Amino acid sequence: MESEGRIDIDYVANLARIELTDEVKSQFAVQLENVLCYFEKLEAVDVSDIEPMAHASAVYNVWD
Repeated sequence: MESEGRIDIDYVANLARIELTDEVKSQFAVQLENVLCYFEKLEAVDVSDIEPMAHASAVYNVWD
């Protein structure tokens, strides 16, 4: 990935071992930028008072 914050689609495609056309690369670049922007929004949420959990609702072992 490049240091200036832009996504290097060629690098990501190489990691995934896929070949992409220039058109698909430009589409993926926009989509990946949007995903990263969404993660930045999630990082801004204060979750310091929220207890970590593995499931959204209580899970019980029915065999016990």
